[in-house]
Amino acid sequence: MTKKIIILSIFSTIIIYGIFRKDYKSKKLLESGIKTTGVIVKLEHVKVVDYLIVYKYTVEGEIFKGYINSSFFECNKKNNCIGRKVEVIYYKEDPKISDVDLGEFNKFKRQHFYY
Repeated sequence: MTKKIIILSIFSTIIIYGIFRKDYKSKKLLESGIKTTGVIVKLEHVKVVDYLIVYKYTVEGEIFKGYINSSFFECNKKNNCIGRKVEVIYYKEDPKISDVDLGEFNKFKRQHFYY
């Protein structure tokens, strides 16, 4: 019984942290988000059904990489996904906090912080 309570407590803590983190990022981007142009670099397979869209953007001469969870879709140079210029919004106090507008590919995003 005690083991179940400990596991449930850990699981609940992880869920609450995830919700808090998403809300924190969304709030910061809404309050102090700055828009810039970035480019989609690749679609990376990370788990059986999980993928990451990797994008790059520059802030004051420094290059940042952003990652967003997505489902699988054809993302390559043929369909103008890899190398596509995209709008990125980042938090001016910490440019690592960002979100990306993937245009027609937004429907594949699993996280939506701003767009």
